[in-house]
Amino acid sequence: MQLPKLVIFDMAGTTVLDQGEVPAAFTAALAEEGIWITPEQVKSVRGASKRQAVYNLMPDGPDRAERTERAYASFKRHLQRRYSAGVKSISGAEETFARLRKRQVKIALNTGFDREITNLLLTALGWNNGQIDAVVCGDEVPRGRPAPDLIFHSLAATQTLGVHEVAVVGDTVLDLQAGHNAGVRWNMGVLSGAHAREQLEQQPHTHLLSSVADVPSLWDSASESPYVAAESDLPEESFDWGTLKWLCNDRLSAGSPQTLGICHILPGQKNPVHYHPNCEEVLYMLAGHGQHSYNGQVVSLSPGSTMRVPAGVKHNLHNTGPEPIVCLISFSSGRRETIFLE
Repeated sequence: MQLPKLVIFDMAGTTVLDQGEVPAAFTAALAEEGIWITPEQVKSVRGASKRQAVYNLMPDGPDRAERTERAYASFKRHLQRRYSAGVKSISGAEETFARLRKRQVKIALNTGFDREITNLLLTALGWNNGQIDAVVCGDEVPRGRPAPDLIFHSLAATQTLGVHEVAVVGDTVLDLQAGHNAGVRWNMGVLSGAHAREQLEQQPHTHLLSSVADVPSLWDSASESPYVAAESDLPEESFDWGTLKWLCNDRLSAGSPQTLGICHILPGQKNPVHYHPNCEEVLYMLAGHGQHSYNGQVVSLSPGSTMRVPAGVKHNLHNTGPEPIVCLISFSSGRRETIFLE
């Protein structure tokens, strides 16, 4: 796959760890104006220019503009105080920057923060020493997201010729809308920040990834040798209810964006109820008969049945037949995560 010339990353929630600083600062600043907002209201403005976000959350009235400026100044003070306690990057962000720059891909950051807050973050992270080719802030463009202005300014700052050579990576609905409005070739959402898969998958996108750490692997396949493994050579995990054998994942094939395995469930047994927070699952029945739970509902599966289980759905499979169930299971992340509920 052709490499992009430029990858534009959002900051908070995408490359900078979001530990609740932004929602807390919004809430505190507006509370000083006697305005109490819900977490859902804060989420609705994530990814926007922060001054515009404050304005959008401010009730209409003759003094709305004045109150907005006062609350925005307070928001900045609260945010700076919170960030002064420590700033961390998203795991894998710096490695992603290094891997892309090694392949001559330019890196830009864009953000709804103003230049003052952005410089605070860059200094705290040590990202002002040549790792980044350009940084464009919310107070430097006429319009914030979902307008494409941040993206177009990033192209100009890096002397990138066109959007067909550009990838955009962000954690919010507005990030994906801005990428779509700019017409970029790669418009990617990550699940490490403000908005969940259910929100992001409703927006125009080319990829949904667990985190920024997965970005470089999208372009690794062109230069890698093919991954080939014999099932008989791979280890098997044994449980009271059956076995799992992983055929491909990020551990077996570095950079793999998916996981593939074979599951056996013994007659009369079932695996524990669980869900996958970072990926969806597709199951294909090769042999046996069973009852598959799905958020409290139950469906019957037999050889030839295919079932898709979205991320976050609680599920398990009960073998109700006389022979072992054999099923092929595939996940939309090379780093499948599982939360067991029993």
